Amino acid sequence: MDTVLKLSGVHKTFKNKKVIEGLNMEVKKGEIYGFLGENGAGKTTTLKMIMGLLKVDKGNINVLNNEMNNKSRKIFCRIGGIIEAPVFYDDLSGLMNLKLHGNLFGGFKEEKYMELLELVGIKDSAKTKVKKYSLGMKQRLGIARALVNDPELLILDEPSNGLDPKGMRDVREILKKLSKEGKTIIISSHLLGDIEKVCTKIGIIARGKIVREGSVDKLLDENNNENLEEYFLKLIEEV
Repeated sequence: MDTVLKLSGVHKTFKNKKVIEGLNMEVKKGEIYGFLGENGAGKTTTLKMIMGLLKVDKGNINVLNNEMNNKSRKIFCRIGGIIEAPVFYDDLSGLMNLKLHGNLFGGFKEEKYMELLELVGIKDSAKTKVKKYSLGMKQRLGIARALVNDPELLILDEPSNGLDPKGMRDVREILKKLSKEGKTIIISSHLLGDIEKVCTKIGIIARGKIVREGSVDKLLDENNNENLEEYFLKLIEEV
């Protein structure tokens, strides 16, 4: 299986505080990779570096067989994502927000945008101004926007924020569908049960490093088949 993303010895410091310290991580094509960690563990910082929103102080990030650097613009066209809460033009419709984002990639037919809105379950609100959207609808729109450029690598930071149980289930089904289509997905989340249901591989970050990595079954087998939440809490206490 091809490697889509590989981080090797990555470091990041803010104001003399080490946030990421020698992080190693590998994600294969078609995987749904769950990125778990406590608040402040470095999840969002890591995802921002992968997406080119932050520079790496030391180490290497290889995305789709390309080293990330200042000349990586073409690689970014093959990546989509949501980092923290998605931001939109509130006085424009959901459809128009997608069109504006699509223009960054040369533009697409309206049919494509409508298909994405249907995929995330808000097609009926395509022409409604975003300021009238609920938090959950905005999160769904964020996922649609992340898919506009048909990315090979999809990065979602807390994609279930603001979603009710049905919305969470819908997102899980969307992610499974995208994975079957060959997309590689990274999800950061604090909802461990949600991660356990959808991810094929999990990486747990603590103190700026990946401290455990493997399939859900493998990790639980190593720890007497405890549920993921119990395993995670025990591991964090030990680190």
